[in-house]
Amino acid sequence: MAELKTKAKSESVAAFLAKVDVAVRDDAREVVALIERVTGADARVWGSGLIGAGDYHYKYDSGREGDWFELGFAPRKGKLTFYLSSLVDGRADILKRLGKHKASGGCVHVARLAEIDRAVLQEALTGHVRQLRAHIATKRADETAKRTAKAAAKPAKAGKTAAKPKSAVRNPAAASAKRKSAARKKAAR
Repeated sequence: MAELKTKAKSESVAAFLAKVDVAVRDDAREVVALIERVTGADARVWGSGLIGAGDYHYKYDSGREGDWFELGFAPRKGKLTFYLSSLVDGRADILKRLGKHKASGGCVHVARLAEIDRAVLQEALTGHVRQLRAHIATKRADETAKRTAKAAAKPAKAGKTAAKPKSAVRNPAAASAKRKSAARKKAAR
C-alpha cells in the first residue's frame, strides 16, 4: 500500500510563512493563531504547502492508515484554502453566512479574510474540530468494543486448565523434616 507523502515537517511555521505570497501572508498568520486557538495545539507545516494544528491517527477498514491534522489550511497564491469536513452539521448554513468564498468537496477557498465574516469562519472551524473529535472517539469506542467482544467469544483451548495457585503458607514442620532428612543422608555418606 502506498505511503502518504504529506507528513508533518520540522520546518517552523514562521519560516514557512516568510516564503508565502505577500498578498496572503498576514491573513495566513491570523489563521495560524485561529487554528491554534480552536484546536488547542501548535500549528505545524505539513508536506510542501499545508499548515495544520492538532493531529490524529486514522485507520480505514481497507487497512490504510496514517497521521493527519485536525484542522488545516493552505496559503496559496492569492487565496487561502481551508480543509473542512463536508459532513459538518449545518455546513450549508455556515457557508451562506461566511461571505465571499468558493467551496468544493471538503475545501473552502477564500481570497481575503476581509471578505468574510471571521466569527462565522471560527464557527465553521470549531464545528469541524468538534465533529471530527466526536467521530474519532466513536471509532475508538467501536474498535474497543469489537476487540472486547472478540476476546470474550474466543473459546478456551482444549486441555488447558487454570494454573493452581501456590499456597502462600508453607508447612514449616514438613520443610524442617526434609532438611533434617537431607542432612542425615549427607552425613551418612
